[in-house]
Amino acid sequence: MKNTLNINSENFQLSLHIERFDIEAQGLLHVNVTSDAVSAKADMDISINDYEKFLENMQQMHQNLRGEAIIAEPYGDKQFLKFTMGDHTGHVYVKGELASRYNGHIQYLSIENEFDQCSLSCIRDN
Repeated sequence: MKNTLNINSENFQLSLHIERFDIEAQGLLHVNVTSDAVSAKADMDISINDYEKFLENMQQMHQNLRGEAIIAEPYGDKQFLKFTMGDHTGHVYVKGELASRYNGHIQYLSIENEFDQCSLSCIRDN
């Protein structure tokens, strides 16, 4: 399993880095995203199994030019990132809700974007 995933396109950049807790089943997913001119950093509490399944789904989506991959926080701020392909044109659609808490304040960000599937070539080595 890759600890870091980087997706880069002209108008969308995403970095996911998984940090495992002492308990192997849980982890903290560090998310850095830039979508057009908006950027955010957030952390998601997720299960390692969910992250591995997300990576598998991303890989299958890249190979088949269709499918869906979702990584979501099961509680708390209900953060998620959802990637879909369905029309065999090679376009990846991404939607997400992120939240960041800092110094007693919370910021929410909703994103939507699309990019070419060749930007998913980074997931082939998983």
